Amino acid sequence: HQQAADQGVADSQYFVGESYRLGRAVALDLGRAFSWLRKAALQNHSAAQYALGGLYERGEGMERDASEAAYWYTQSAQQDYAEAQYRLGLQYDSGEGVRQDQYEAVKWLRKAAEQGHVDAQYRMGEHYRKGEGVQRVLLMAVRWLERAVKQDHPAAQYSLATLYEYSKGPLYKDEARALALFT
Repeated sequence: HQQAADQGVADSQYFVGESYRLGRAVALDLGRAFSWLRKAALQNHSAAQYALGGLYERGEGMERDASEAAYWYTQSAQQDYAEAQYRLGLQYDSGEGVRQDQYEAVKWLRKAAEQGHVDAQYRMGEHYRKGEGVQRVLLMAVRWLERAVKQDHPAAQYSLATLYEYSKGPLYKDEARALALFT
């Protein structure tokens, strides 16, 4: 991989960068990891863009920079990289590195959720349950939460159980289902 990375092959640059970042088959070196990941990211390698965003978000080997993380997550998310879409959605949700915007958060979380990202599915359920960034529609909350529950997401299980147990509408109240989810 090193030879191909030296020749500018983005997949190899990403592989070498991740190897240095994780200390896999080479000594851990965040400086080299950053350098190789950036080279691949500048060639529109979505996984490298996501990894670079993560380095910035966590401040690994550099000063933490949520705005720069958002930039790289956006580059990756625009190429349908689900994990980047999820992380970008979280940033818009919290306003970290970007202007807080619930509608933009839902936009990115939905894209990740539609690709099967379990945490994004849970977040979409919560947005619909609370009416944040979308109209409050409990049926949609149930739909997203059930998708996450099918992937064994404990917080989604709890949230769905509380919806079934405490909902005022007859359509949602189902104490037997709530009990099954709580146990």
